[in-house]
Amino acid sequence: RPAAARRTAAAAPRRQAATMGNANPNGIFAWPVKTIAEKFWPGGRREFNKFRGKVISEHSNVIGKFCSTFGAEPKLRQKLIKKAKMVGGELGFLA
Repeated sequence: RPAAARRTAAAAPRRQAATMGNANPNGIFAWPVKTIAEKFWPGGRREFNKFRGKVISEHSNVIGKFCSTFGAEPKLRQKLIKKAKMVGGELGFLA
């Protein structure tokens, strides 16, 4: 390969990997979520996380159906889902 092509490939920006977890472990709902998951949920935290994943997936589907109903662009759907994740993290739902 020519030197210019090697430099272009090396300079290409890399995408950051999607991160999971809580942006705010001190959010208003963080303590109740952790307590329920660890002490009261059948199967403990692992099973609670599976359930939470299903709820998050269903919430994304609701956002998608809302956008379809009102003819919103796919970009808006993506922005709404990102906003829901951000707000959930701030409140501690992702603890």
